[in-house]
Amino acid sequence: MKKIPLIALVGPTAVGKTALSIELAKKFNCEIISIDSVQIYKKFDIGSAKVTKEEMDGVVHYLIDELEPTATCSVYDFQKMARSLIDDIHKRGKIPLLIGGTGFYMNAVLNDYEFTDLEEKTYDVDVDMARDYLKRNYPDTYNSIDLDNHRRVINAYNYVVNENKSVTTNNNGDTILEKYNPYLIVLNTDREILYKRINKRVELMFEQGLEREVKEIISEYGKDLQPLGAIGYKEMIPYFEGLVSKENTINAISQNSRRYAKRQLTWFRNKMNGVWYDSQNSDLLTKVEKDIKKFNLKPTDLEKYLGKAKFRPEKSRKAVGKVGVVNGLAWTAVGGVTLDVQGVDTPGKGEVTLTGTLGNVMKESASVAMTYVKANLKKYPPKDKDFFKDRTIHLHFPDGATPKDGPSAGITITTAIVSVLTNKKVRQDIAMTGEITITGDVLAIGGVREKVIGAHRAGIKEVILPEDNRVDTDEIPDELKSTMKIHFAKTYDDVSKLVFVK
Repeated sequence: MKKIPLIALVGPTAVGKTALSIELAKKFNCEIISIDSVQIYKKFDIGSAKVTKEEMDGVVHYLIDELEPTATCSVYDFQKMARSLIDDIHKRGKIPLLIGGTGFYMNAVLNDYEFTDLEEKTYDVDVDMARDYLKRNYPDTYNSIDLDNHRRVINAYNYVVNENKSVTTNNNGDTILEKYNPYLIVLNTDREILYKRINKRVELMFEQGLEREVKEIISEYGKDLQPLGAIGYKEMIPYFEGLVSKENTINAISQNSRRYAKRQLTWFRNKMNGVWYDSQNSDLLTKVEKDIKKFNLKPTDLEKYLGKAKFRPEKSRKAVGKVGVVNGLAWTAVGGVTLDVQGVDTPGKGEVTLTGTLGNVMKESASVAMTYVKANLKKYPPKDKDFFKDRTIHLHFPDGATPKDGPSAGITITTAIVSVLTNKKVRQDIAMTGEITITGDVLAIGGVREKVIGAHRAGIKEVILPEDNRVDTDEIPDELKSTMKIHFAKTYDDVSKLVFVK
C-alpha cells in the first residue's frame, strides 16, 4: 500500500509554530491543515492566536473558520474532517502539513485511534466533581489530560468509572495509521523564554482587541458555546461579570496558558515520537528543511519515500565495549538527550584537554574528575606506570554547535578518563548522569525524567542515576520503568562496578 507523505508540526502555545509552518509550506509545496479545536470556529480569532491572511502569505489553510460559533465539534468529528482533507491534498499532488498544539487531536488524526461509543457520547456529569474524583482515585489520568477541557474531563471520568482503569493504560492510538508516513516535528525552546513569549502574547491579545471580540461573540450568540471553554475565553466571562479585575484576568490567562504549555510538552514527550527542535535556533529553518529532505519527503519521489524507515539510533546501542567512549545524559531546551564523550590519550604532561562547546561548570567538572582519578590510582592503575609523565587525556564532546554546561556530566567524564587511563572498555548499552566530587561522591542532578526518556529514545536499556535522585523516579513513565533498568550510585565505586566490560 502506498503511504501518504506528510509533515506534522506540534509544539506548546506561543513557541513559533505558525511562522515555521508557512516557510515549510512554501519550500515543500504544502497545504496546511490547522489541528486546533478553537481556530476551527468563526469569530474566535484573537484569543486563539488564529493565523491571519497576511501571515498565510498565499499558503492555503484548512479547518480555519470552518464552523459557526454555535456548532459543536468532537474529536471524532475533527478526525473525519482532517483525514478527508489529507486524502484530498495528497490526490492533488501536494503535501499535507498539519500544525497544532493539541497533541490529542493530532494523535487522533494521524494514529490508529478508534473512538468507542463512550467517547462519542456526552454524559451529564458535573465537571468539578469529575476532576475531584480523578484527582483522588486516578492521579495519573488527572495529570495526563487537559483539565480545562470540560468534555475531555467528563470523557475521562466515564472511562475510568466504566473500565475501572486509568486512561493512561489505554494504548488505543499509539501507532501511526498504516496509510500515513509523517515527518513529525516537535518545536520547543527554553522554558523561561517560552513563558516570556506566552506572557507577551496575552498582552498583545488585549492590545489587539480581545475584550471587544469576546463581548461581540457573547452579545450575538450567548455564553453557552463550546469554544468559550478554551483558555483565553473562559477567563473573560467572570471579568465581564465584574467578579475579576482586568489585571487579574490577564494574569489568569497567562498562568493558565503556561500551565497548558507544560501539559502539552508532557503529552509530546510521552505520546509523540517526533524530532525535537529549538525554535530559537538561528538555523532552525535550514536544519528542519535538511532533515525533511533526508526523510525523502518529496512528491516527485514517492516510490523512494515509501517504506523508508527513520534512522533509529538504538541500532547502534550494542552491549559491546569501547575504550574512552561513554554515554552521558543531558537535559536541554528540547528535552533529554544522550551526551557522548570520546576520550583518547595523546602526548602531554598528565593533564586533561577538552574540546566541544563547553561552559565553565563542565570544564570544572572535568578538573574535579581528573583530581579524583589521580587521587585513586591504586583503584584505577594506569596501563603505563609513567602515564602522567608524558601523556595527556583528550576528551571530545561531539555536536560542537550545541553548547553544553552543568555539573551532571561528572561521572560520565570520570568514566572516560578511567577508561583511557586503564584501557578498560566501557559498555555502550548503558548511560549515566551525576555530579562527581573530588572524594568520589555522586551528587544529585536535575531533569531525571527528561534524561531517562532521552535515554529510552536513543535505545539505551540501562541508566545510572545518583542515589539522591531515587525519589525523582516517580516522575518517570511506568512504561519506561518496566522496560529499562535503573541503577543508583552513592559513590563512583558504584558506577565503576557497572560501566566497564568484565
